[in-house]
Amino acid sequence: MGANDVSVTQATANPVDALTRRKAALLYELELEFRKTAKLLHRRGTPTGPLLVRRPANGRPDEADTWQQTELNGWMIGPNFCLLDSGSWVPQVVGRTHKLDKPRHNLLFGDANTKRYAREWQELTDAGVRPGGPFLRMEPEDIDALRVAVDPDRAMMFDIEKTPAGEVLSFTYPWGRGRRRTDIVRDDLQRWVMDYLSS
Repeated sequence: MGANDVSVTQATANPVDALTRRKAALLYELELEFRKTAKLLHRRGTPTGPLLVRRPANGRPDEADTWQQTELNGWMIGPNFCLLDSGSWVPQVVGRTHKLDKPRHNLLFGDANTKRYAREWQELTDAGVRPGGPFLRMEPEDIDALRVAVDPDRAMMFDIEKTPAGEVLSFTYPWGRGRRRTDIVRDDLQRWVMDYLSS
């Protein structure tokens, strides 16, 4: 290989590598903002809730849903937007509050609904949710969204949008039947955190 060949090789940039670096840099800045927001919520004493994956009950009407722990905790700050205390986020999540008291029922004469509610209450408690406390619920078909928080290559799950303020990351996810929704994540974070803190 001659000297000219070397110079041509060095001058040729790989567009895929360049795109990966841009997304990684934007994600680094975004996750810095996530971590700052998480620290703010911790300082305010806002309790986190565990993120659980629902396992639907099958069979008898008095059987209860069970819950799979993810070892993740966070706050539900917007529709489908869970901010994790680790400084990341997960879409496709719903916030709920555990009932304070366990429904009472008679083992012999209690109706199926009351028995099921009592078992669901116990399942949530066994999964680590405090009675009266918050928890974050994810459906089993959305479990792939957890990759947004833990996948080492999660930057490639985002797209880049050009705005008047510069390049930002956007994320597309299912939204209802057969539809998809694209959100600019930083805008969502800033808007919903302001609403969350003022409520």
